[in-house]
Parts: sequence; C-alpha cells; structure tokens
Amino acid sequence: MLNWLTRYAPVAAELRLDGSGRLLESVLDVGCGPHGLSIVAPEATFAGIDVMFGEPVAAHMVALCARPGPLPFADRAFDTVVCLDVVEHVAPGERAGFVAELARVAAHRVLVACPSTDGAWVERMLHDALRSAGAQPPQWLAEHDEHGLPTAAEIAGWANSVPGFRARSLSMPNGLLSGLIVLGDMLPGTAELAAREWRDNRERWRAVLDAARFGDSFRPAWALERRERGLAAIGAQALERQIWSAVRCPSCGGLGLGAEEAGQAVRCAACGCSIARGRDGAFDLGSPRAPGELEQAAQLAQDAEEVQAAELAGPAARVRRARRASAVEPGLLFAPRSWRRPIDWLAVLGTHIALAAPGDGPRLYIDGRGAGLDPLVVRSLVADACERLAGGGAFAPVVLLEGTVDEPPGATRVSDELELAQRLGAGAPGGSQDPRQEPARIVAHARWSKQIVDAAQAKLDRALLQAAAPPRFDAEPLVTVRIPTYGAVDELIGRAIPSALAGAWRNIEVLVCSDGPQPHARAAVEAIDDPRVRYIELDERPRYPSWPESFWRTAGTHAVNRLLDEARGSFIAPLDHDDGLTHDHIPALLAALERERADLVYGRTMAEWPSGDWRLHGSWPMVYGEVNHSAVLYSARLAHMRYDPDAWLLGEPGDWNLWRRMREAGAAICHLHEPVAVHFKERSSIGHAEEREPTDEELASDVLETCARELLRIPRRAPGG
Repeated sequence: MLNWLTRYAPVAAELRLDGSGRLLESVLDVGCGPHGLSIVAPEATFAGIDVMFGEPVAAHMVALCARPGPLPFADRAFDTVVCLDVVEHVAPGERAGFVAELARVAAHRVLVACPSTDGAWVERMLHDALRSAGAQPPQWLAEHDEHGLPTAAEIAGWANSVPGFRARSLSMPNGLLSGLIVLGDMLPGTAELAAREWRDNRERWRAVLDAARFGDSFRPAWALERRERGLAAIGAQALERQIWSAVRCPSCGGLGLGAEEAGQAVRCAACGCSIARGRDGAFDLGSPRAPGELEQAAQLAQDAEEVQAAELAGPAARVRRARRASAVEPGLLFAPRSWRRPIDWLAVLGTHIALAAPGDGPRLYIDGRGAGLDPLVVRSLVADACERLAGGGAFAPVVLLEGTVDEPPGATRVSDELELAQRLGAGAPGGSQDPRQEPARIVAHARWSKQIVDAAQAKLDRALLQAAAPPRFDAEPLVTVRIPTYGAVDELIGRAIPSALAGAWRNIEVLVCSDGPQPHARAAVEAIDDPRVRYIELDERPRYPSWPESFWRTAGTHAVNRLLDEARGSFIAPLDHDDGLTHDHIPALLAALERERADLVYGRTMAEWPSGDWRLHGSWPMVYGEVNHSAVLYSARLAHMRYDPDAWLLGEPGDWNLWRRMREAGAAICHLHEPVAVHFKERSSIGHAEEREPTDEELASDVLETCARELLRIPRRAPGG
C-alpha cells in the first residue's frame, strides 16, 4: 500500500478538491485496484475501472469491472482520466493506442504515468529476493517481464502524439525513496512491516512524500490537456447517478444504463439486460465486444423506433429521444426560446406531467435542436426534470427531438404552459398564484418549484463553466469593478469609487448601477472626471420581500445582474457601495488566481463589527459568514452565473448563494490570507442578532409580490396523480 501512495501522492496536486476533500471534477481512475484515488483523497467520489478487484472497493468509488479492450464509456465522459502504472501491462504495439483511448473519454485532460526502464533496478532486486526465498513473482511483475518496460522517450512519444491534446511533463520526484518503498512493500520479511506502517502511520508517510523532493522518479508522468476543452457528460456532484448515461452496455453496445434496486444493479435502456453489483462492490461489465460488433449493436439500438434516454421511476416513466421522422407520432410540440432560462421550459414540462394522463396522454415533444448546449446536457436536463416533477411516478410520454430529426407530422405547437393547459382541456395550471389560496400552500409550492429550478440551473451553470475558456493572465487584463447602489451616495462617491480608481491596477472599468431611477446618483457619478467610470440604472425599482431579513438577503440583486450584463472585463471584482478596496486588491488577488490556477479567489477583510470594534475577517475553507463580498475576485468564466433574487426562500444571502453555487458548479476556488478590502459596519451576517421567523402569511405575501411568483408557474402534481 505504501507503494500505491508513491504513485498517487505526486498526482494528487493536480486534482481539484474542495476544502472538504471532495472532487470538483468528474474523474475516472483506470487500473485503479480496490483503492485508487482514495489513497490520497478518501472523501472523493470517483469512478474506477479495472479487470478485477479481489477485495471490497473504496467506499466512494463507483467501481466497474471490465476485461481488456476499448473503454466502455462515451466520448468525453469524464473531466479527467487518471491512469497510473497500467500502460506497461499493455502489449508494446498497443500502448500508443491505449493512451489515445484514455484521451477519448476525457473532456479535459489525462494524467498518465508508468514505470520506465529507469526503474529496472527495482525489479531486478525484487526478482533476486523472491528467487532466494523460493517465492514466485507476482502477476504484475510477470507481465512486466512479458511485455518489457517502456523507455522514458517512448512514454513521452505516446503523450505527445494524441491529436487535439497538448502534453506537459509532471514532476514525479523521489526516485530512490519510491524504489525502496516498492521493495519494502513486496520483499519477504518487510511486506508485513510495510503493511503495518500503512495501517498505523499513513498520514505521516503521506507528509513525508509530499515534502520530499529529491531525485527524479522512474515513473515519468504526463498531463495531456485538450486544446479545446469540452463539457464532460458526467458531473462531479452527480457522478454516481450520471455515470450510467455514459456507460456502454456490454450486450448491445448502446448508451443509457439506469441504476435500480437501491444501486445494486443497472439495467440497459435499449436491450433490458441487467448488470449486478458483485460482493466486492463493483459492477461486472464482462468482456467488451470487438469494435465492429460494438458499432453494429449501437446502430441497431439507434434504428429502433425510439431509444430511451433515461430510465426513471415508475412503469410508464420514460423520457425518450426521437431518432427518425418516421418514428414520431402526432402530439404537442414546444420549442423553448432559451434553455438558459429554466423556469419557462420547466413550466411547460411540469404542466404536461401534472395534467396529461400518465401512459396514454398525448406526447409532448420538446425541441432540443439548436439549443446551443451539448446534447448530453439537454438530455440530462429533461430527464432529471421529469423525474423531479413526477415525483417518481408515471407520466404521459415526453420525447426530446435531437440532431437532424424532423418535426413530428401533425404536431400542434404550444408557446407556453397556458396554451398547453388549454390544449389538454384544463384551466390555468398555476392555481397557487391565486392569493386566496392557503399561505402555507403557496410557500410550500414556491419552495418545491425552486428546488426543481435550482437543480436545472445548476446543470446549466456547470455546463457553461466547463465549456468556457480558461482565464488568461497575459498582458494586463481588464478588470470590471461593479458597484450596485441605492439611496444616499456619500460613501459611494467618497469611499468606494475612489478606492477602485486609486488602486495599483490601472486597467479597470468601474460600473455603477442604481437599483432604480435616482437622478442625484446619476449626477454625482457622472460628475467624476474619469473615463473608466460608467453609470447605469434600472428603469424602475424592483419589488423585494417586505420581511426585513429576506429584504437584506437579496436587496440589490437585480442591479448586480444588470451590471454583469454590462461587464466587459476578463475578471470581475465585486464592491459594495459603502466599502473600499485596498491599494493592491486587484494585483494581489490576480496573482493568487494565476498561482493557484483558480477561477475565484477571496481574501480577508478589515471588518467593522456591529459592536464598533474592528476585526480581521475571512478564513479557509469557504463557509458561510467567512467570505466578504468586496474581498472576492473571479474570472469571467463564471460571469454567466447570476445572483438569485429568490435566495431568500432558501434563507441565504444573495452573495453567499452565488459563491456556494459557483463552488458546486466546479469552479476552482482559493484563498489569500491577506486583507484586500475594508468593510464598514452595516446590517450583515457578521454577528447580527437572531430574529423571529416570519409567518406563512408574511412569506406568502412576499412570494406573490416579488419575482418569486414565477415559481408558481410550475404546477404541482396532485398526490397520487
């Protein structure tokens, strides 16, 4: 086991983990054995594939057992593919193709390493010791002997020959130490001691290997990164559920397996075969078909009248994708104006599920063609939404139109949920919008709908983040300092704007948006003689919740979102209208972003507490109450993410809600342990007193009087419907 630690410890620095040790990217570990990445990231959920496991697999690994051959995954299934000490087990003539196969299933990068001929001395010593003890060499060593170790030059050649990828060498240090650990793990007389060391002192050994940096390892390592990074079919946060949509069936070769029986088996959506989880915790996919057979089986599945895209709960709960124009039947057709505004298409989909008769109701065709998103993303959005809206029950057929399929002949177009409800012979679907309804019902409906909208928005946010180009730090990038304001402007003019203009970073734009018409604010900002400053304002003051705590949580979110629409910078620096930035705020945070290869960084703040005393505020890891708004800087890769004016329904302030969602979307986040902003006393999350909870009547009134009313457009299915 100590030998496994020498493999994974250097690569662990490349993995993107949050403060709790969970992965911020979907990872496939090829040739992982029963432990794999859990050696260095015990809390991380990842997928692992091997020819056999032999013992129970790690608790957070989704383990797949498959025989040697093509990897049973869709193209670009995972963000990152890790493969350590495996390539040398492949026949020499097939090694370059094996590395290319690793790259095929990686949307972002491959981390690959294997022992080279530079480590032959370790194997000679091991052979001699085993021979002297009268012991047989282990299987892995016998395979090394059979195939021969590659040279470092050969490994570099494979890494640099994959089309569409750029390769960079990874540091793999501690050659002698790693070799001695291999011998200690395997030699008769020391193996038992090494096992005890692993059991009792693994963290100390990890610390030693992390700190030691002497000599090069006999395991050359490379990172292969896609030149055009794409969206992975599987997300880090939902890997255990999404992985099955990207696994090929060993029987028919089609994609679309569905987990069932509490995760103890998966079933193919096309041919119906079932794959059970073994006693070791792995799913046995058996022997893969030859490439020709696989393509033929996949084509047969595609030529079926319809191919199920997601297996949901309930006998009639099916989301299908249309393959041919001749395969579709008349029904109702809805084409979303924008998939990036989930409430619109969720309201239509929810109306269909709530009002159409399960099983024999009219089909709802949703046009996913030209969505501007990866088809796998659209398919996942629809499948997940159907499952949530139906609550696990059956519903009338839903068909997603994809690719070049024609529109179904005779289908009736509907523009929104109201028209759909009329076509179904029902009244307006949003009954809970009626203020005469029970307040508790209105609040429960809004919160139920919000969970569904937020789940769809999270998928979109992640997809757009993964598709965005990485931040660039060349030259002197433009930074947008964005300041929402409303009311008095003394601190805005005398503190906030001057702190940005006087800072060390000169290439900035300072955008100020008033949360409604304010002639005095416009006049004051436009009087500033600096072309870097620009003023905009909303046409009218938005309606915010009347409950004080809810108002505090979301006031200004509409103005901030307008600012994000206008921002031109490669990086965005939030600033409240009564706070200030330090002189080196932007250069210090930019340097941290570049050093850590992160998307978002936050520093510490000199904060004035409600009691009047000043404290240094902000800590790592990122948790609620430890991130001040004005201490943040983030890349425009995240600029598509907007503040949520309905965050008060979750009991979250708008700024923390955004940082949390960015983290959950997979943004790389780091912390600068230096003060970069000054936060003056206000009503804040820092030490304010608890207040009573609002009543249902007060909450319902705020739902009906704010933009949260849109959540009631999604009808809630009657129990048992």
